[in-house]
Amino acid sequence: MTVAETPGRLSPAEWRRRALHMSPGLLPVILWFVPHRVPISPILRGILLAAFAALTATAWFRWREVRRSDGEDASFNGRFASVFGYAGGVLLTLFAFPDRPECGFAVLGVLAFGDGSATLFGKLAAGSRWHARLPWNREKSWVGLIAFVLCGTTGAALLYRGESLNLEAVTPPASWGVAFLVGLSGALPAGLWESARSRINDNVRVALAAALGVLTAHAVRVGGF
Repeated sequence: MTVAETPGRLSPAEWRRRALHMSPGLLPVILWFVPHRVPISPILRGILLAAFAALTATAWFRWREVRRSDGEDASFNGRFASVFGYAGGVLLTLFAFPDRPECGFAVLGVLAFGDGSATLFGKLAAGSRWHARLPWNREKSWVGLIAFVLCGTTGAALLYRGESLNLEAVTPPASWGVAFLVGLSGALPAGLWESARSRINDNVRVALAAALGVLTAHAVRVGGF
């Protein structure tokens, strides 16, 4: 969602960064075709942990290849917050609520597809008449914020509903209406907080806001945990 230095173009590093950011969102799709117990078993937890560890290690050791040159914090603390804030937010939601994996996957949907699309569309639209800046943060754009909410809502809804259809899920399958409401509840506050000026890493902010929104909407749907 940051305004691009080169209008309408993404650098090779940014394309690699987008691919790395969005690819974890495909992990829950695999589980649609693999029967799994709920609450999630120690084996599945180990698989998820290993998958995120591999992706996190890739981001960590290839940081120079995906780091932006627009003043992004390149210190150890900055890299740690960016890399582990993403994985940590998703895994914490999954492991804290093992009988509600659809919530953790919805948070992943917001991070992968919402946050990932915000920068993608924001940078591609830079320099066009559609690229109006946000009044509360001139480094962000309306295109990026809208892309965040729309793609984040859709991604979270798909992953939430897909996991709710698991035959061993604790709660009944979610309707499309409920799934999109849960997705919007996570994506909207996450997108707004991500667009605000803050010293807190955006992955940490997005994960926290998305988790609170998704869990609240889910609790309303099922009448609590």
